[in-house]
Amino acid sequence: FQGEAQVLKADIVKLLPTIEADIAYFDPPYPGVTSYEKEYKIIDEILEGTSLPVSPFSAKDGASMIDGLFKQAKNIPVWVLSLGNAEVTLGELEQKMRGYGREVKATEIRYQHKPSQSSAEKRQQNREFILVGWDPESALLQDQTLMAASAHGET
Repeated sequence: FQGEAQVLKADIVKLLPTIEADIAYFDPPYPGVTSYEKEYKIIDEILEGTSLPVSPFSAKDGASMIDGLFKQAKNIPVWVLSLGNAEVTLGELEQKMRGYGREVKATEIRYQHKPSQSSAEKRQQNREFILVGWDPESALLQDQTLMAASAHGET
């Protein structure tokens, strides 16, 4: 892909309404699993001199935080979300996106998280959900649709 990209370190829920972007990629901490902040606490204390508070996304009901992301990102035409399946289903995530007027394509990928520490059952059950949601009414996508139709002689 060509174009401009930004990587930001901020409270994304507060920052989202101010961001001008065509695509937002969301990869929040997985709900209901060991938090990054607890996992890397010692490293943070060594490098930063402090530990970080645990993200609300890591809580057992952390998937509810995704609604806040989507609500604040209404100005961004295309969303990509990746999330583990510990506390939420693919159907629930699709429903969340559709609730904000998005068309959705979704898939799940089997993966092994910490295979040496996981039970055989967990290794079979672990899934990564990947969803792409887009606003079919956005100017960005309308322009792309017209360009594609024109290229195929359909206008």
